Amino acid sequence: MVKEYVFAPCFGGLRLSDQAIEQLRELGITKKDDMLLFSPREDDGMLEARNKIYHGYIFDLPRDDPRLLQVVKELGADALGDGCSRICIAAIPDNVDVYVESDPEFDFEWIAEVHRVWKDPADCVYTFERKIDE
Repeated sequence: MVKEYVFAPCFGGLRLSDQAIEQLRELGITKKDDMLLFSPREDDGMLEARNKIYHGYIFDLPRDDPRLLQVVKELGADALGDGCSRICIAAIPDNVDVYVESDPEFDFEWIAEVHRVWKDPADCVYTFERKIDE
């Protein structure tokens, strides 16, 4: 079995069109649920400039949310918001633990597999140190 994930491998990250945002609203997505900033015309208590900058970006909505997948599949390229040139849906085996990772400077996104990391000396069986003279 596979699980599908939406991501944007393009400059600017995942940013949705007004049409996609409206369809998500109709499917029950709310600001509280997903931290999605809707229309810059709405008064939601945020500074107008900040709302315009982040209009259409998705922050906390899981990329495997069936409503998001449905809207992107239905709209195709019409789901793309300003500043987003490509949306992809990846099919990942459902036994693989993944997350969306992005380039901090340009917001290019990709799906990455979660790996275990050992970096703390407390995780080691043996630790050897040498004092370095300054």
